[in-house]
Amino acid sequence: MKRKLTALALILLVILAVLPSCASSADGSSSGGGEESVEVAVVSGYHANAPVPALQSSTVTELLRECTATFGSVSVIVNDGQPYVTASYDISAPEKKISGSKQADIASAQAQQILSVLAQSKAETPEVDTLAAITLAARSLDGKGGVKVLLVLDSGLATTGYVDFTQGLLDVDSSSIVDYLSAEEALPDLSGISIVW
Repeated sequence: MKRKLTALALILLVILAVLPSCASSADGSSSGGGEESVEVAVVSGYHANAPVPALQSSTVTELLRECTATFGSVSVIVNDGQPYVTASYDISAPEKKISGSKQADIASAQAQQILSVLAQSKAETPEVDTLAAITLAARSLDGKGGVKVLLVLDSGLATTGYVDFTQGLLDVDSSSIVDYLSAEEALPDLSGISIVW
C-alpha cells in the first residue's frame, strides 16, 4: 500500500511538473502603488470516501483573507464525477474611503462567508474527476489579472476521466501518462498560476 501511495504521489508530481506554473502574476507586473489582487480558484474534494477538507487550516484562511483584502476573486469548484462551479465571487473595493482596520474587518468577514459556502459545497455526481476539476479551475482564472492561485483541497485520487486511478494507473510509468494526456490535449494551461495542494 505504501508503495502504491508513493507511486500516486510521483504521478501527481510529474503531471504538475510538466504544467508551467509560477508564483507571480502572468505578466510579472505590479498594480502600481497598491497590492496586486489575489485571484483564487478552489477545487473542493468534499465527496464520499474522502476526509473533509481542512478548511480552517491557516493556508486556506490566509489565502482567502488575502484575496478579499486585495479585492480579488474566488471560484469554488466541486470535484465530483462532473465537476462544476458552485460559487464565484468578485470582491469589490468599498465605494467610500474607510479606515485600514475597518477594511481588515470587512475582508475577514468576507473570507469567513466564502469559507462557509465552501464548507457546504459537496459532491452531487458519483465518482471523482480531479483533472476535469483542475481544468475548470484554470478556466475560471483565465483572463484575471493579479496573482493567480489554484488551491486543491483533495487527495487527487480520481475515479473517472482521463486519470482514473481505478484502472491500474498506480503501476503505469508517470511519463507515459503525461505523454497520453499531452496527445489527448487534456493538460490544462496553468501558466502563471501558483498551485497549492
